[in-house]
Amino acid sequence: NSLRISTAQLRLDVTLDDLQLSWYDAHGNSFAADLPGRAYPCDRTGKTIFHYLERRAEEHYFGFGERSGELDKAGRRMRMLNLDAFNYDAEKTDPLYKHFPFYITFNPHTQTAYGLFYDNLATSVFEMGGELDAYHPLYRYYQADDGDIDYYFIYGPSLEQVVEKYSALIGRPILPPRWSLGYLGSTMSYTEAPDAQTQLQRFVELCSENQIPCDLFHLSSGYTLDGNEKRNVFTWDLNRIPDPKAMVENFTRAGIKLTSNIKPALLLTH
Repeated sequence: NSLRISTAQLRLDVTLDDLQLSWYDAHGNSFAADLPGRAYPCDRTGKTIFHYLERRAEEHYFGFGERSGELDKAGRRMRMLNLDAFNYDAEKTDPLYKHFPFYITFNPHTQTAYGLFYDNLATSVFEMGGELDAYHPLYRYYQADDGDIDYYFIYGPSLEQVVEKYSALIGRPILPPRWSLGYLGSTMSYTEAPDAQTQLQRFVELCSENQIPCDLFHLSSGYTLDGNEKRNVFTWDLNRIPDPKAMVENFTRAGIKLTSNIKPALLLTH
């Protein structure tokens, strides 16, 4: 009723009657395990699926893509759904823009790190210790509205090794241009102001006056507004920015690159 898989670095024990996985290091020390009796439940009336793991009080959890709050997400409950999170609170707001169903567990007592990457784009929830149940020991879980429990367990044992293996799995970018690593400014308040061109010019001046190096400015979609307040990509709002060429040249003289705002769709009004 059980299965054991061993390598030079890891041992995986699988209980088959009530499916449960437990991971051990090369010395036989347990460092991760599914929650007994509740590892992979599902909602029989719908499509929701879960993965429950044991939670150890000393563990830290890092990752999840772009999230608000502290770096360590222990105790947090997060929803993973891409939203245009306008005016969000950098400490508390959730969810934000990016969908990265991946996180690293680090245990400072054993100095062991491992990653879990759930290969599923469905709307999901990560519960990392804010929920308690009198009938179960400490736990955490992943919940998805649809799809499969299809995950990669990435053993470090160091944090750096987890990141290296994860990036090797999903793909690494080519070396980006140096300017993309600098300060990249953006705000809707400039391009949606009635005098957007003046506001954008003032931003360039403020950077110079305060000796703030800026490598690029993201133009938010305000410059694409038409008379009906529709955001039409590739269209200039000449009331707000009457001279786009002069505006671009002003940024260029200051050594600040510009990037336009491209929507993933064309409106019927375009």
